[in-house]
Amino acid sequence: MYKFLIFILFATFLLSSNFVVYAQQPDYKQVDEKTYQQFMAGEWQNLADYGENAYEEGLDYFYLNLRVGIAFYQLRNYEKALDFLKRAYEQNPDDPYLQDYYYGALAQTGQEYEMGNLWEKSDALKAYPSPARFMESFSFEGGVKNSTYSNDSIGALGFFGIAFRHGLSKNVKVFHSYSFLQQQNYWGQYRQHQYFVAPQFYLGKGLTLTPAFQFVLTDVFKLDDRSVRTEVRNELFVLPPRPNQPNNSISVPTTLRTDIDKTTKGTLRQIPIFSFIELRQTQGKFRWAAHASAIVTFHQQSAVSMETRRIERRQQINPQNNPIIENRTETKTFVSNVDSVSLQVQAGADLSLVLGNFAVGANVFLPFYESEIHYAVSPYIWWGFATGWALNVSAYQGNALNVIEQSGSFFNNSPDLLKNRMSLVLQKQLTPTLSMYLNYQFDSRTEGFVFRDYQFHSGFAGIKIML
Repeated sequence: MYKFLIFILFATFLLSSNFVVYAQQPDYKQVDEKTYQQFMAGEWQNLADYGENAYEEGLDYFYLNLRVGIAFYQLRNYEKALDFLKRAYEQNPDDPYLQDYYYGALAQTGQEYEMGNLWEKSDALKAYPSPARFMESFSFEGGVKNSTYSNDSIGALGFFGIAFRHGLSKNVKVFHSYSFLQQQNYWGQYRQHQYFVAPQFYLGKGLTLTPAFQFVLTDVFKLDDRSVRTEVRNELFVLPPRPNQPNNSISVPTTLRTDIDKTTKGTLRQIPIFSFIELRQTQGKFRWAAHASAIVTFHQQSAVSMETRRIERRQQINPQNNPIIENRTETKTFVSNVDSVSLQVQAGADLSLVLGNFAVGANVFLPFYESEIHYAVSPYIWWGFATGWALNVSAYQGNALNVIEQSGSFFNNSPDLLKNRMSLVLQKQLTPTLSMYLNYQFDSRTEGFVFRDYQFHSGFAGIKIML
């Protein structure tokens, strides 16, 4: 009896389970008609939600993947668009309409190696420039950093830079940039030229290896400084006792006045050479990068200093007589020729989460200098809030010398101690081949020679042209 009841219950469970599974199976004809209507009406959000749910419930065919992939592409969720379009490509690789969107999704997610492979296989994509073309893009940026230091010891900084990117093959690209900055400081006018070169090797599956080198040429600082100061000291000079009065000493009021005139003339030059290497993953929701860098700085200083001391000594032995005045002059000359080399190395990592048109992440820096490991962290968010518009907000917190950033704005490198920074970047895609950005930054720094604290309010603008 019990065995019979158990059999009945087990059979009922199997039947009910099959019924639930059957009831949950989506109807192919209904899904196909509805996704087609949503596609033709441009109801991208409804199509993305409905089509993704149908796929998760078991439907997987070419037109469903194509329509849902295009819907996610229109919503700028390029990661999900790539997932559906890749499945559609595997089901029908010869469809030119699919190839167009699949190529665009690869471009939006940085899959340049895969773009090159797809371009070579597709006749329809030959209407686009080759991913392996020599000249790919040109960009220009410029702006001003305005110092808050009141007496112009740390003056405003002007900057401009030009850059271009070209290809050597479908998986090797090279980025070049030249920049110039000028700043008025307490030691004079400071000018700097920078050349940066970064070949990028696309290894496939979203991996990119980037070694980079930066060469900096600065003006020779002409040291021409003169300082004049006076030191006055009052003291009691004790005269030795007389022979016939051994226990009777006399204290004489004495004034020492020293006029110091110091002149320094010479030259000072610093030549930094920068190297960098990064391995970056640009696929999937979770992305990462590991990087290491080094700065070798050559210091060359040659100076001659002359110091003249004019010393006057006044002693009033007897108040009824005139003071005794002694004068003498001392001159000293110092010659210094100093050549030195300093090294800073740095390791770090960048971790981010990409959710469609929104991304959040943090870049961690570990600079090593002065025999210690320091740290700095830079969290950031990116938000594509409207068609063609994007906002990038980042912060920086740490006390590190020469934190090396690969954000495209190499003017952030400075010999000063960077304490914290906030940055807002507004980007606009004007046309498919033209984009621009506006950047505001607030920097808090400590000047590296005399340790003055100051801030920079900065404004920059840039354009990028795809060729």
